[in-house]
Amino acid sequence: MKEVIKPPDYRQRIYGEYVSAFKRTDRASLLAEAQRHARFFDHLFRPLLEESRTKDLLEAGCGPGHFLYWAESRGFQSVSGFDLSREQVELARSLELRAEESSFQSFLPRVRESYDWIVALDLIEHLTRDEGLEFLDLCRAALRPGGRIFLTTPNSAALRPGPVAAGDLTHETIYTPQTIALALRLTGYESVEVREIAPPPTSIRSLVRRMLWKMIRLWPMMIDLVEAGSSTRIYSRVMSVSAKRPLE
Repeated sequence: MKEVIKPPDYRQRIYGEYVSAFKRTDRASLLAEAQRHARFFDHLFRPLLEESRTKDLLEAGCGPGHFLYWAESRGFQSVSGFDLSREQVELARSLELRAEESSFQSFLPRVRESYDWIVALDLIEHLTRDEGLEFLDLCRAALRPGGRIFLTTPNSAALRPGPVAAGDLTHETIYTPQTIALALRLTGYESVEVREIAPPPTSIRSLVRRMLWKMIRLWPMMIDLVEAGSSTRIYSRVMSVSAKRPLE
């Protein structure tokens, strides 16, 4: 009987050669990209900056290390991450960042109650519903009581969700503000907050974009209020989500 060889999982096929196929890998380009992201992270993680820099931070799905670079450059003392892609982990390590090649199913059970913050940027949408709930469960167990999880993920209730939601071959589950909040509550989190990610005011150009965004979003808000009597007030293509593990 002829042996049937199972083809590799699509994630392995895509992420296994993601860097060599799509990314520039010289050190100067890596640093320039990390520094460009840092300006956005200063805006996105302002609450984190205001807290103690002695907290233990973990990034799930750290990629080439943009958040890790930002956190270390802003003075956080304990920052590490993991990612499924060996090539991306190697990029992060080339910048002398602490990164490990691992899946969340392998990494998180080993680090129970070890972190004050877990950050997962544009990760949960790459998981099935079952995997997403498992990921949130394992993150909760890896957080210390009172610790926080911070996510960014595409918003299917956005004005134009398609370019982001359907713009990646590996996207599995696209959430609305209501469904991501429900997923977090089902997995034992509290103090769930979902926010828009509007253009950050990092330059004159982006400040103009932010002002225009505030005006444009009034129209769908009015439609929602007329049709449904309420509004999510979250219309950006990508949303940020934070929640807390209860004190136990």
